[in-house]
Order: sequence, then C-alpha cells, then structure tokens
Amino acid sequence: MQFRDYYQTLGVNRSDSSESITKAYRKLARKYHPDLNKEPNAEEKFKEINEAYEVIGDSKNRKRYDALGKNWKSGQDFQAPPGWEGMFEGFASGAQSSKGFDFGSGQGSGFSDFFQSLFGGMEEMQGGRGSGYQNGPGTSGFGQRPSPKKSKGQNIKSEITITIQDAYLGATKNVEFSVQQEGRAPERRSYEVKIPKGCTSGKTMRLSAQGGPGQNGGVNGDLLLKVKIKDDSTFRTEGSNIVTTLTLSPWEAALGAEVLVPTLDSQVNLKIPAGSQNGQRLRLKNKGLPKKNNEQGNLYVELKIVVPKELSEKEKSLWEELSSVSSFDARKNSA
Repeated sequence: MQFRDYYQTLGVNRSDSSESITKAYRKLARKYHPDLNKEPNAEEKFKEINEAYEVIGDSKNRKRYDALGKNWKSGQDFQAPPGWEGMFEGFASGAQSSKGFDFGSGQGSGFSDFFQSLFGGMEEMQGGRGSGYQNGPGTSGFGQRPSPKKSKGQNIKSEITITIQDAYLGATKNVEFSVQQEGRAPERRSYEVKIPKGCTSGKTMRLSAQGGPGQNGGVNGDLLLKVKIKDDSTFRTEGSNIVTTLTLSPWEAALGAEVLVPTLDSQVNLKIPAGSQNGQRLRLKNKGLPKKNNEQGNLYVELKIVVPKELSEKEKSLWEELSSVSSFDARKNSA
C-alpha cells in the first residue's frame, strides 16, 4: 500500500500552523471546485483536497496522523507502527484466508480507507474478536465498519449592505463574518465579493464552497449572502425601480412647471402637468436599475406639495384674493 501524504496534497509543511493549512485548503478548494473548474481531473483533485483537510485540518486527527506517519516519506511502503501487531492476535497469518486482514489484496482503495477505519472507532475492536468481528463470505474477518457517508458542509448565511450607486454601477465589496465549527474557536473570514450591476435588495448571492467544511470527504457548504440596499437622502429602491421625492409649491402644482430632477447618472428637466396632486408619481422610463436582456427599471418622481409657513403682506393679500374668487372646495373634491 502506498502512503498518501496529506501535507503534500495541500502543499504545506508538517510544521505549518493550522491557520496556514486552512488558508492553503481554501485556495485549492476554490481552484478545483467542480462548479468553477471544468478540467477532467478537477473533481478527483477536489475530493483529494477535502480528504486531506478532513485529517490534518482537525487538531486531533492531525496528531494521530503525525504519530503514525512521522517515519514515512511520500511514496514509501506502509510500515505498521510499534504495537500494531497486538490488534491481530488470534487471526490467521501467512496464507490469505477469510479471517486475514489483507493490506495488499487490492480490495480496498488504499491508505485512505484504512486511515478512515482507524480514526472511525477502531479502539473498540482492539484485541481481535470484539463487537465488530465478522466471519463469512465477502468479509475480512476483522469486521471493518463501512466508510462513513460523505456529506456536504453546512451553508453559512450572512448579509451585505450596499449603496444604490453600487447596485446601479456594480462594485467589489469586502465582507467579513465568523464561522463556528464544533470543537474549535470561532474563525473570522474575509472575502472580496463582486456585486453585479442591477443587484436588487433581498437578492441572495451564492459563493460556492465557501461555507462549512464537508464531512468524510464531502464538498464544502456554500456562503449565502443576502443583499440589502441602503436608501440615501435622494433615492430609495423598489425592486429594479428607483423613487425620488420632488417638492413643489402650490402654484407649481396648480399651474404646472418645468423642474430639474436628479437621476442616478445625471439631471433631467421634468415637465410638471397643471393640476398635479400631492403624492402623485411621474415616471421617467429606463432611469432605474439595470435588468436582464438589456432592460432597465424606471425612476418614479413622487410629488410633495409644500405650503409656505410664513407669508409677506402681499402674499397674504394674494392668497386672500384667491380664496375669495375661487370656487374650488378641497373637501368636496377629495371625496
């Protein structure tokens, strides 16, 4: 059996810290993830990387692995550590039989399966015929447990806040969050995230394989980032549409006017029709956020009529004159 050097698989040294091993693993996982890398050997390489990290990325497993492998070199034939022979007392030796534990029959998949069985609870089977002992066709006589089922790592949910301009133009943002893994201190992670043009509030962005680690060689979970767009003093969003508020004087609303209004990339002259009402919306087509198929949302200008708090003597006189000659009844017309 050929020994697989997990340190070599991740491209790290045996003296490297846990942080260095984790950093190397993430870099390789992103490089060879099947969703991102379409090379023929990417999936197999990704499995090897996850298998290696499951062992040396865990402090307990790494200690055991170092103890068993400290005298081995990459490609060296497997040599059992001292005391290993005691685990096979009472079993047939020499000729291969249904009770022999065979390291070279070709029935297994190499060191990894053996290592998994060793770390998966071999202690309770030491001494030979423990509760795991089996005898019969198709068994090794040692009663190895079946390999644990692979499972995908846990998805991690987080939130990222962006501005309306970020959503309109696209941007690259840094996001930080903590990952809590069982038996370990919380780990702080940081990523550069690309915000696409037209991203809307509530949208969830998926970063493949950037979540919790997979179990027993399974793929990593994903990082799910929920986007929140922060309104500013000028604009607010409604999906792909943008809303802004335009204040008008009573006479502008009554007589009509042409007013300069802001958009996301410029200013335009907007014609206010005579008789405009408070709360009424006027649409500027294709002035909102980008959408698919080269489409774009709209900009809605919401009118707000503001009455002056203080009047000059002449203004007061004119309002009184208007009141005396006008037949308009606001209460009747609002019904």
